[in-house]
Amino acid sequence: MKPLNFPAQIDYYLDAVSCRNSLIESLKPIIEPYKNGSILDCSVGTGFGVIELINSGYNIICSDACGNMLNRFTKNSQSMNVTSSPLKIKWQELGCKLPELFDLVLCRGNSIIYSDMWDNTKADDDINEIITSLEGIYSSIKDGGCLYVDIPSDKFFNFEAPMVLNHNEKQVNCLPVCVDEKITHNKETNKRKWEVEMTIAGDKYSFTKYSHLILEQDFKNILIDIGFKKIEKIEGCKFREHYCEFIAHK
Repeated sequence: MKPLNFPAQIDYYLDAVSCRNSLIESLKPIIEPYKNGSILDCSVGTGFGVIELINSGYNIICSDACGNMLNRFTKNSQSMNVTSSPLKIKWQELGCKLPELFDLVLCRGNSIIYSDMWDNTKADDDINEIITSLEGIYSSIKDGGCLYVDIPSDKFFNFEAPMVLNHNEKQVNCLPVCVDEKITHNKETNKRKWEVEMTIAGDKYSFTKYSHLILEQDFKNILIDIGFKKIEKIEGCKFREHYCEFIAHK
């Protein structure tokens, strides 16, 4: 098999470690109250789950800061005969380019914690980029609108040993895929290290990414300081059990 680029690896990874239908069904009750309004997925990536929602009739505008991810999104959309023109926009730019336009903004997949980190090994605990990103998102939401956002759940933080996730082999696009994950939480630097080893039809792939480590209450305080009026925690994430989901009302 031809070597896969990173966005394609992410597609296989997502299908191997999670249930696409569970994600779609968990998003429907969040989106449904705004189905006649304007909705933005600002961390759409390759379109996992969201393309299916668009195909079923939901009007969702999609954006991401990574051009390579959006190229994969377009390819995935075309394979499902879905017409969508994703926008390449950073979170910080949303308020300037799309001011107070949306009734609902989705920021999914623990994306927000990777603000300014991702491939960055810096050892400081500066979360200003998260704040700036959330301010940009906030400014794109109409008064009375809301943000759906997820971050890692506190209850899975282990500062003594890495969190190890060994997933059973799964068939993805008729190919056997096996994934092992290791997540390390560093309390001193407030950094989270995510390591993935994946085998797709015998071909081995691996990557390491970094993100901020932020407690749920600290994250809620940031949302309140930015201006969100009410923060609701959704209990029991159906997509990944170690995620924590919030609805923040403007």
